Amino acid sequence: MHSTTASSSTTTAILATEQKTGTLIETEYRELDRSIARVAPANLAFDGSSYDPAAVTRARRMWSNRMVNEYTSTTVFSQLAAQLVEANATLDATAIVLRMGQDELRHAEICGQVVRALGKDPRRARSTAVTPIARHPGCSAEERAIRNVIFTTCLSEMNSVAYFVSTLEQMRDPYLRHVTRQLLADEVLHGRFGFTYLEAWSDWLAPRPDVRASIGRYLRFAFAIVEQEFTAGEHRDANLGPDDQVLGVVSAGFAADVFREAMLRAVVPGLERFGIPAEDAWRRRAR
Repeated sequence: MHSTTASSSTTTAILATEQKTGTLIETEYRELDRSIARVAPANLAFDGSSYDPAAVTRARRMWSNRMVNEYTSTTVFSQLAAQLVEANATLDATAIVLRMGQDELRHAEICGQVVRALGKDPRRARSTAVTPIARHPGCSAEERAIRNVIFTTCLSEMNSVAYFVSTLEQMRDPYLRHVTRQLLADEVLHGRFGFTYLEAWSDWLAPRPDVRASIGRYLRFAFAIVEQEFTAGEHRDANLGPDDQVLGVVSAGFAADVFREAMLRAVVPGLERFGIPAEDAWRRRAR
């Protein structure tokens, strides 16, 4: 998740996903967690004895980074929900955006469980700064919401779907396959949300070619931003071995290929359906 607006706070805190209040709050959270989980729990444990220890370390680092990223992504969806309220979006759309924020908290907890399974205490220092999502000065509330829905879901979350699907195709460890499927099951909703939202707003968009052109101009920047992040890969190690592949650790080149295939095969044509000039924006993408 991203923003073009700088944040102000620079304090840090420890993220410990295993810590809970021990009160009614935790009881309610557990009830909520069970009610929205799409993949049933499995009685699996990680056995790293047959893997290269260096590969296990890289996998653990990947899941630790993912834990922090999932946790902080919650703030993006909570802010996006507020923008949908400003845009007078329907109640169901706003509710699902809030549910996606809840998914990110659950994902952070799952990632923390993976870090512990791979041999480390799942505690990480994190910045407490909440980066504001873009306000897009000069845009109407409706266009602002559409722009940020496209960025957070059609671009970012659809790439996550493609990434998890692609890594699952080569991942062989049973425990890590299961937890990856838990995340993927939610990411599918997240990735589809933006296109469904555009469908709900198609009658508003259709008679406004100026808004569709404006969104297209914005996408030149948006595509470049997500490309810069998602083509970096979670690991730049040049010497990844076969155990890395089994554990779901991929190279920067692999991540770049997945990203570009997702944009060209799914995102660009999906946006073009609504009269948004995404193909031209992709060709002309630049910071």
